[in-house]
Amino acid sequence: MPRTMERLLKLALLEVADNPNVLLDSEELGKRLGVSSRQARNYIRLLRKKNYFTVIRSKGIKEVILTRKAFKILEEYYRKLQKPCHIFKSI
Repeated sequence: MPRTMERLLKLALLEVADNPNVLLDSEELGKRLGVSSRQARNYIRLLRKKNYFTVIRSKGIKEVILTRKAFKILEEYYRKLQKPCHIFKSI
């Protein structure tokens, strides 16, 4: 998979970190990412194929669970955000 697509998937993952159940609704994900619902469905399909999340069905209720792989990526970005930005060092 091209590196650009990997980055787009990570951005999609960051966008749904607060509410992973958005991955059940391509229209809502499309609104959050600023893309069409068709493109959002493609992101959802690829995130699932790459094992970033799984869907649990229980008593007619669907729930999205992020995998350990997804959490590692989110933790990596969290650490990056905690580091001081080089742009602000000169201020």
